[in-house]
Amino acid sequence: LGNKTSDGGYRLILNKEGQTGIILFKGEEVIDTFLFEVLPERKPDKISIDLSHECLNTNQFIDDYILIKADLIDQYGDVIDYEKFKIEELLSDYDGKTKLVFHEMAPGRFIINGWECLSASEPTVANARVSAAEISTDFKITLCDHQFDPKDNSYEYQLNTEGSLIIDNSVGLGKNAPKSTIVNVKISQEGYFIGEGIGYFFEKRPFIHDNPEYYGVKPGECFYGISIEYTSEDGKRIYLKEDTPCIIFSYSDIEFIPYMDGERLNPGIYDIVVYSLKAGEDNMEDISVCDTVRIRVVDTNPEIEVNQILQSYSGEDWGNDVTKFFSFLFEGENISKYITKVDCVESFDGDVFIKSVEFLIPNPYFGEHKKTARVERLITKQ
Repeated sequence: LGNKTSDGGYRLILNKEGQTGIILFKGEEVIDTFLFEVLPERKPDKISIDLSHECLNTNQFIDDYILIKADLIDQYGDVIDYEKFKIEELLSDYDGKTKLVFHEMAPGRFIINGWECLSASEPTVANARVSAAEISTDFKITLCDHQFDPKDNSYEYQLNTEGSLIIDNSVGLGKNAPKSTIVNVKISQEGYFIGEGIGYFFEKRPFIHDNPEYYGVKPGECFYGISIEYTSEDGKRIYLKEDTPCIIFSYSDIEFIPYMDGERLNPGIYDIVVYSLKAGEDNMEDISVCDTVRIRVVDTNPEIEVNQILQSYSGEDWGNDVTKFFSFLFEGENISKYITKVDCVESFDGDVFIKSVEFLIPNPYFGEHKKTARVERLITKQ
């Protein structure tokens, strides 16, 4: 055994392979026995490579990138902490037509920005290598310089979400900042990222009989748009407008914010839909759905916990102080100081029936909000 550790145990000094054990005694009595296998020393065995994607758009006007995660692995399949990783592009048949620029973000973590790299207008394979501890692993990235053409109807529009698809907008004491959900629109083609942006926000579902002039397009042109259909908890369905509170629509993102400027997201279901449209002479020749995502907003509205401390009192009256008889907890915190009103009924003999207690609870993101605790208990006079 080695030195004693801070948590009361002992460090093990293992210098021999095979089975070994520890026997714990109390006097002559054996309390417990620990048997385990001592394996050979951990040694670097291979490097694992994980790419966020394998195709990179090198167009200088397109903000594409690839994240590279490299880990040094031992013979048991576990990751070894290692500080000195090296990454480089290898010479290939396309020497002079490709250039990769690597930025190290952390040991074994790299990013390649497409606009910093070089490639031909046709797909070109670049070979690269990661090395660490005298071990190396090769990988490939396919490069191509793609330009974005809004008239091209062959793009794939994808909705990517950052954050939870279920948003709880319940207003508490505001200890934690509310988390928003972002829906990002990304345009791709043949595995390459082409651009961002959706172009048109539909405040109604587009229909075949819509006139192209209404959307500002000419016959034969293709364009894309997005809509948000909201279904309330009582089943009412409407299409939201671009300036709906708590929902921010930008060129490529839609952000759902639980709290904003004193407003809250309405509970219900939000269906985000991306449409592809092709204009005819006086109507829409084709309307198709490219992608959809559903966000559900709930309001758990936690109840105030009411605990009775005293049930009776002596004296002339009960002093109109409800906190002598009850404690009020909201999300684990005593909120007695936020009481604004006590709804009660007093009898002639001095008994008091507390019906409910109202609170004005502060929240730094939403502001003060009213909340009522149902008590419905009796305070008796001795």
